[in-house]
Amino acid sequence: MRDSENSDFAFFFFISSYCEKRAGREPFPAFFVSGFCSADVWGSFLRRLKAGDIVCKIGVLGENNFMKSRFCAIFTAAAFAVCVFFPSFSTAAEEVSVDSVNAAFGIKMFSEGGIWKDKPLDFARRLGYKFMGAKQGGKMLAYADDVKTPILGAKAEQFKFSFEGDSIDGVDIVFFNKGDSMGKNDSWNSSKVSQMRKDAKSISEKLSSVFGEPEKGRFGSGKLRSDVKVWKWRDCLFMLDFEEKEYIILRVRGSDFAVDGKGERADKKRDFKAGVKREENGDVYISGVPMVDQGDKGYCATATVERCLKYYGIENVDMHKIAELCGTGAGGGTTTNALLSGMKKACSAYRLKIGDAKMAMGSIKKNIDDGMLVCWFLLSTDEYVVRMMENTKSRKGASADDWAKTLRKQKRLKSADPDSGHICLIIGYNEKTKEIGVSNSWGEKAALTWVRFDDAKTVNLGTFSLVPR
Repeated sequence: MRDSENSDFAFFFFISSYCEKRAGREPFPAFFVSGFCSADVWGSFLRRLKAGDIVCKIGVLGENNFMKSRFCAIFTAAAFAVCVFFPSFSTAAEEVSVDSVNAAFGIKMFSEGGIWKDKPLDFARRLGYKFMGAKQGGKMLAYADDVKTPILGAKAEQFKFSFEGDSIDGVDIVFFNKGDSMGKNDSWNSSKVSQMRKDAKSISEKLSSVFGEPEKGRFGSGKLRSDVKVWKWRDCLFMLDFEEKEYIILRVRGSDFAVDGKGERADKKRDFKAGVKREENGDVYISGVPMVDQGDKGYCATATVERCLKYYGIENVDMHKIAELCGTGAGGGTTTNALLSGMKKACSAYRLKIGDAKMAMGSIKKNIDDGMLVCWFLLSTDEYVVRMMENTKSRKGASADDWAKTLRKQKRLKSADPDSGHICLIIGYNEKTKEIGVSNSWGEKAALTWVRFDDAKTVNLGTFSLVPR
């Protein structure tokens, strides 16, 4: 986003240098020159002129005979006339009231103090949604799927915001995504495409009616970068991210957020081993793995990739953009080959690579001890899931020896259903009990569950790791 202060100076020095060049000649109409600048820059310039800031600078330039130019006199008089007689002409987006913005959004989105000064709990209460929480490393993500009131005149699928401590640092409003907005048996037609375009246009026009015309920007980087429309108001940036047949998302960030699309990189300097926890019962697991809840849609693959990228320090990504790159179908569902191909494209820009990992305790142990995540393809049957959740609950408080005896008595799982394909993360192991720690993209209840190693081998389809390069 262009810095309005610098833009004012750039505009002013353009005018001043032009005036000096034309000194002694016929005056050049000030309003014609103003046409070269956007309304917000011109309005800001006039406000500063009216306040006396730029008049002082004109006085300084007067030492170089600038004030002798008839152009300067006409320009100054015209500028003050506009400020006095046409005050609305100098109104910039920053002057739009909170009530006006909330009225446009159709919800109590903003307080007088601003989102970034709101406490997360106060913000959630003001909105009135039923939020669920998920840990994302040192941050928390609050998300609500019960958005019944239209926002900016359009139906929203999800409202979510991230925060750390008492500070909110980002808000996303998902108006459309092909996972939630369409079923697995749905197909695109001209009517659905037209409606999606109509919604995106309506949201854009609503924002422009309040904040003025948008500028161009970029969100994300590499293969996951997207072009966005950007509006600025006070200390907020509003980025409308629209990809046809994929998603419509409004992202709200602080005014210092970079919208230049410059690449993020995996944090190679970080000591990933420091996040590995070791318990007395033999449990070894990676702590602080970001949680992304895929919801009811078949986005296990894209949600898992998002979790991996955020774990390695890549913040400006989400599963909806990943779904586009990986060719995820309407309603969800991603093939193994498409996922691996998409991951290779995405990860190369972030200095990550697909590493070696096998469904063997030694291989899993090596990756986990190094703080490296292991992605696991499996057949997630009902029988497997029920046993995983029951074992995770039952093992609490039991000694490693007693629990190992209990596991040895459990029967082998039945043949897996070939239609139950799934992907999740392996983030831990226990050599004493012969278990692996598994994390699914199903919310906090599935952040760390334990699976008997024999069961894991029964449903296994393959593993790989994701490591910095």
